[in-house]
Amino acid sequence: MAESLGEHIKAIRTNLGWSEAQLARKAGVSQSVINDIEAGKNNNPRIKTLWKLGHATGVSLSDLLNIQSLNKITR
Repeated sequence: MAESLGEHIKAIRTNLGWSEAQLARKAGVSQSVINDIEAGKNNNPRIKTLWKLGHATGVSLSDLLNIQSLNKITR
């Protein structure tokens, strides 16, 4: 079963060893935004938010949206 966008973002964040608060601070978004995306409460985040998350984690927007790219993410 394919993982959701929220699960993918959470996996990237945890692979980096970051808390939700750390990712939120680095991306310039609120922690509640991170929590809502990861928990599946927000399945359609704004592209600007996704860009910020990708920029903060060093993951391109295209890779962030490609769930299969998780295998490329290393600490």
